[in-house]
Amino acid sequence: MAGVTKQAAGNWDRIPAARVLSVSRATGWQVTPHALRPDIYPNPTDALPPEVVAQQQEIA
Repeated sequence: MAGVTKQAAGNWDRIPAARVLSVSRATGWQVTPHALRPDIYPNPTDALPPEVVAQQQEIA
């Protein structure tokens, strides 16, 4: 996952800031940057690609 082993990820108390976007991207944006680090990405759509935001708006 995003160049990180499961063992390494298992040792994180929280996702390092430098890894948030790559982890979100690796999940197909199903896990958002906001869900991983709301302290850095306070709004639910922060850092999401425009097409993902548009998909979320269609669903809502």
